[in-house]
Amino acid sequence: MPTDYAVLIVHYHLNGGGVTRIIEQQCQALKQLGIPHLVLCGEKKISTEIPHFILPSLHFSTSHDTSVKTQLEKEIRQIADTHFSQPVLFHFHNHAIGLNPYFQELVWKLSQDYRMTLHVHDFIEDGRKANLPNISQRDHLYPNAEHIQYVNINSRDLNILQSAGADSILLPNSYREVPREDTPSTDWIFYPVQALRRKNIGEILLLSLATPSPYRYAIAVTPPEQQQSTARWQQLATELKLDIAFDVTDQRAPHSGATQHFCSWYEHACKIVSTSIQEGFGMVFIEPIYFQTPFFGRDLPEITQDIKEQGVQHPHLYQSIHIDLPGFPQKDFGFFTEAQQRSLLTTLAADRSLLRHVHLQSNGSTIRLTTFLQTVFAEDKALPLSSIDPWSLQQLKKNLSSLYHTLSQRNIGKVTSLQHASIQQTFLQQITKPWENES
Repeated sequence: MPTDYAVLIVHYHLNGGGVTRIIEQQCQALKQLGIPHLVLCGEKKISTEIPHFILPSLHFSTSHDTSVKTQLEKEIRQIADTHFSQPVLFHFHNHAIGLNPYFQELVWKLSQDYRMTLHVHDFIEDGRKANLPNISQRDHLYPNAEHIQYVNINSRDLNILQSAGADSILLPNSYREVPREDTPSTDWIFYPVQALRRKNIGEILLLSLATPSPYRYAIAVTPPEQQQSTARWQQLATELKLDIAFDVTDQRAPHSGATQHFCSWYEHACKIVSTSIQEGFGMVFIEPIYFQTPFFGRDLPEITQDIKEQGVQHPHLYQSIHIDLPGFPQKDFGFFTEAQQRSLLTTLAADRSLLRHVHLQSNGSTIRLTTFLQTVFAEDKALPLSSIDPWSLQQLKKNLSSLYHTLSQRNIGKVTSLQHASIQQTFLQQITKPWENES
């Protein structure tokens, strides 16, 4: 059935990662809804059936070439005006994180003439402060008008934008529905992430120290910019004789009869774990339920509150880890510097009886790490599959249909700006990351 609008999605790349996966889900939903759509990106490294067009100037950049900026805007306007017979709604993903200096003015100029969704997955203050020089006029970073609809992926960020005067709504991410098999479980505990600093890889080594045999850990993948950091963790794991495999997806299979694919690791793992100390949405709290694999790990209450309000209550979560040993900081292990984490791990590996001094805070109670893990491995039960219906593709289709229909009915009016300073101040008041400035 023809619609009275089309959707033009814009992002830096289609190279994999969290936002790429969200765009894939978005395009699948739009296809099923019969809404014409196209993705504009600067680079594509994944194999995908997503309809897309590559404009290299959209990729990561620190350049400020005026001629390139002008040509990029011209090309995008031409695509918007000639590719579809319907009026175009733009949908920008993460426009305000400073990864490309052209995005700021591009969004601002296009917002004068087109209805637009600005999908905020992250804030530039959220671990991306090095990108601030790429933003020239910060007061134009967040255009504001009746025909501009902001969306956030969690209530914390939603409140930040709404407090600044934005018309923003909550648009939860959705999990990928893939063919699943009744596969045999292995002794692998899978951490399904890119090995970034905020994923707190040192804590996986700590859990491994306290985990009983024969269980072992596997970490999905390392992005190129983190190769040196991961290599240091890998070397330490080897020195401490910890059974941890790095970069397993597409490199090795969980067992001889399985594939090397990411989803294969999800299906064959006996547990899924997370030690992340910072997330935008927290898909790791949803996907294990879809694969019916038990989950445990570090809670992020400011993120998981949305999930808990929908009835998802993982039984084996902890909020912090503290070390009762002289010479180590009296703060959460996740916020140790990596050098402090390595020092503690070396001390504990030399005398594992010292693990009795490692305690968790879990739902208001203090418990030894070793006791917590004994409880985790004594149980083997996933939450019911129906509990994640709010994050299904069907629900995403309903959410996007409502979002775009409402936006398509709005008049294009005068564009003003939200004050970036106000957003920044509110963000920094609510969110602290003491590890950001570690040496």
